[in-house]
Amino acid sequence: MEKNVKYLHWYSFWDNFIFFYPIKILFFAQVCGNLVAAMSLFAIQNISITLLEIPTGCLSDRWGRKWVCCAGAASMLLSVILYAVAHNYFTLVIASVLNGLYHALESGNNNALLYDSLVQIKRKQDYHKEISKNTSLGQLSLAIGSLTGMAFVFISLRAVMIAAIIPAVIAFVITLRLVETKKSYDSETTSFLHIFKSLKYLLKHKRLRTISLAETLHYGLNEAAFDFNSVFFKQFVPEWSLGIFRSIGHFANSLGNYLSFFAAKRWGLRFTILFGVCCDNFSNIISVLAASVWSPVIKIISTFCSGLKEPAEDTLIQNDCNEQERATLLSIISLFGSLFYSLCAVLIGMLADMTSPYTAMLCFYILALTSNSLFFVALKNTKK
Repeated sequence: MEKNVKYLHWYSFWDNFIFFYPIKILFFAQVCGNLVAAMSLFAIQNISITLLEIPTGCLSDRWGRKWVCCAGAASMLLSVILYAVAHNYFTLVIASVLNGLYHALESGNNNALLYDSLVQIKRKQDYHKEISKNTSLGQLSLAIGSLTGMAFVFISLRAVMIAAIIPAVIAFVITLRLVETKKSYDSETTSFLHIFKSLKYLLKHKRLRTISLAETLHYGLNEAAFDFNSVFFKQFVPEWSLGIFRSIGHFANSLGNYLSFFAAKRWGLRFTILFGVCCDNFSNIISVLAASVWSPVIKIISTFCSGLKEPAEDTLIQNDCNEQERATLLSIISLFGSLFYSLCAVLIGMLADMTSPYTAMLCFYILALTSNSLFFVALKNTKK
């Protein structure tokens, strides 16, 4: 179980060492020929997540965390290979579906694996510390990967996609070294009943229910706008610099993730989450209003604040989940975010084509402010 903690940290690093994130939307647009088709691939990916989210969470609870993690890494590897060879929309659709399967398999499962591993070695109180380290390494990897990937941009956008195959192979090999945790589910319960019990638990638990709704709004609106950042920022900075700004943003997010544990230890989970989400939303709006070379610079502040919030929020959610349906509950919560993101991804592309990237992003970031009040309601009675 101790090895699991170490391997999950390494997996988080190599799993996120992907070179193409800063130029993904640009590569899609290059192959597809228009922004609506390009953004529809993000929607297809998230529709796949939506359809597979709960079944894969149930699979994790019933059959084990390790092999679900292995299957997720294998799906990611196949997805990256297809991206690299794609010359038409149909191939990109298949790759996006596989990428959606990867996210669905990992959603809830990997964090549940870390949590269960710590419980079994009697280190449950260290979860916030370890998940902060885990997500921090992932963001650090994204930063280094984004920066490294920009070297391949001078060759072509496709060269960036091809180079991403190597870290995906390493990530898959690491998952084979993981150790399975002890299962705590009721083996006599059918999959349908297992899902029903998880939904019932979520609906009855007020704080878990409200924070899930808040995160759905925050994730769907902000993530759709975040994936559109490259289209907006390239009006003010050279295309080759997008990876540099993206890399600095991931460094900032990594720092936020790392400091989340210390912030919560000093001021509590409630303050850490609320401070992070409010600063994230407001700095996003300011970055669009600036509409200049300062826009990607201001965006870095929001990525730091988002990093500060995420491990604290995940710790609170993990503590509110019960043991038997942990991965399924996390998958259901993630499902809501994926559904809403799928809608937002298409809408922001349509709005940008009808008006401008500036108007589309500003509208989405303003709407994201609605999540602030829901986070306040959810955490109102949470003690320090």
